Amino acid sequence: MPDFQRSYVWDPDDTVRLVASIARHFPAGSILAVGNGNDYFKTRRFETAPDNGHKPKYLILDGQQRLTSLYQAFFGCGRYVYYLDIDRFIAGKDLADEDVIKFEKATKKVEGRTFHEVMEGDVSYQAKNKLMPLSVIFGPGKNFNKWEKKFIKEIPEDKKEEVSSQLERIDDELISKIDKYLFPVTSLKSDISIAALCTIFETLNKGGEKLTTFEILVARFWKDGINLRTLWEKAQEDYPVLKDYGVQPYQIIQCISMITYPTASCKREDVLRLKANDINDKWDLALESMIYGLEILSQDCKILNEKWLPTAAMLGPLAAVLAIGNSLPKNTKGVRKSQVVKWLWCSIFSQRYEAAANTRGEKDVNDMRNWFEDASKIPEAISQFTFEPTTLRFALPKSGVYKGVICLTMKTNGGSLDFVTGAAIPHQMVTSGEVDDHHIFPKKYLSEQKKIEDQTLINCVVNRTLIDRGTNKSISALAPSVYIKSLKAPNISQVLESHLIPSDSGSPLLSNDYESFIELRTQLIFAKIKEVTT
Repeated sequence: MPDFQRSYVWDPDDTVRLVASIARHFPAGSILAVGNGNDYFKTRRFETAPDNGHKPKYLILDGQQRLTSLYQAFFGCGRYVYYLDIDRFIAGKDLADEDVIKFEKATKKVEGRTFHEVMEGDVSYQAKNKLMPLSVIFGPGKNFNKWEKKFIKEIPEDKKEEVSSQLERIDDELISKIDKYLFPVTSLKSDISIAALCTIFETLNKGGEKLTTFEILVARFWKDGINLRTLWEKAQEDYPVLKDYGVQPYQIIQCISMITYPTASCKREDVLRLKANDINDKWDLALESMIYGLEILSQDCKILNEKWLPTAAMLGPLAAVLAIGNSLPKNTKGVRKSQVVKWLWCSIFSQRYEAAANTRGEKDVNDMRNWFEDASKIPEAISQFTFEPTTLRFALPKSGVYKGVICLTMKTNGGSLDFVTGAAIPHQMVTSGEVDDHHIFPKKYLSEQKKIEDQTLINCVVNRTLIDRGTNKSISALAPSVYIKSLKAPNISQVLESHLIPSDSGSPLLSNDYESFIELRTQLIFAKIKEVTT
């Protein structure tokens, strides 16, 4: 099979059910194969299968779990030994019953030996317990008739005829049916495109974990001496920040694709057309550009980790934009950085990457390339940026706008201040969760005292900010006018201002006026959004 195929994961119960279905000639799905004439991929054998040293003519695309299960059951290999309880089969028990076709761990100890040893080589044990290993069907050097003769020899003379009759029945009703079972097979030609194979795999894997384009590339570049998995593992070891932001290896490949072609492209077919030289020549540049991009997110946008990343879809384009800028004069680096920051904020608050991310990423990379070279060519993401303030009333946790606002407050007046100490909130406290986003007007207060039922209005970003765990617990369900007076920070007005919260003597916080608070804080947040996007 192609090396990017998932590992074998079936439970032994699944194997028993499959064997029972085949023995009854029930449909067990079809097999999908592709010709191996083009050597697209590194290949690997089915789990526990021997290496015959031959180049495979076909690779299995769909059917790995079923074929591996049957191979291990009928050839006596793998972690489990499968066998038939002869008496229960003869008694007419349904094959699907768990006490007819059984399994045991191969390493289980029986009479001082492993179960595998007694079921593969001790016919006297099998005869005494009336058990038939399924490996007698196809196992190497075995067949049912040979095993049957050895088995009968171990049976007492007065029982030989009866047992012989039973084994004939097993041969007719079980062995022959298994032997004659045919899977429908669809075979694709060797010249099928890589893109078409990807589409097939995405369709096949909808019910489980999705097979990624990166995994296909891992197998494809193996023959060129490039181990993408090793490259990625080393990158994570060298740059732990990649894990902090949840960066995926495909985003590095996406960056490589967008800087390889004259016009940036990260369409799947273009990614799959990358050559070994593209990976060799651009991997380090793409990786270093990603690290620089994460530095900008942290230092300039106060987006500190994956939790606060408005959308991961921006990471590939961000790295590509910075990789392109890397070839430009160093004395313009500061200007390029400010351009990138503005593009990031515009993209976040326009929710640009919430849909059609690849298409928009390609356009943005091309637009940013032009902007770097000509200041008059402002990217569409910036020139056409608009933001409706009422959007803030509907921005709930986990949305990109919500996360963007929380991060934006950490840029306000030098950074959000702690409600207790009045000092700048350390970034480490945010990344650790000691300081987290909480309600300004407590949720319980709004529902019980103000009788507000609109959960969106209660939980929207306008009513949330970064508050340490202890302070939030002390606030509990208190009215803002009450808990504000109890806050220990000596510079409480500055603290509120740093969170874009109305802080003057007429602040609606002090009068517990929620609607006025929503209006005023919306204006303050909107003003800050305009500041970073224009």
